[in-house]
Amino acid sequence: MYDRLVRLLTEVLSIDPALVTPQRTFRELELDSITLVELAVMVTEETGISLQELNLDLTLAQTAERFAAQQSQSSV
Repeated sequence: MYDRLVRLLTEVLSIDPALVTPQRTFRELELDSITLVELAVMVTEETGISLQELNLDLTLAQTAERFAAQQSQSSV
């Protein structure tokens, strides 16, 4: 999931790849709440799993972990 987030951030949202690290928050990447919703929609469209409770202060690593948890719950 982390790799998917990186790809969407860099290729679709044109964030500088040098800025995208697991420890960065969406706020540090200068995303706003609307862009964060757009990112969540893109992830849902690609995976069928909705990323819930996203906020600008989550790191990319935390977001990937939440996605993995939701993914394992949906496969049960």
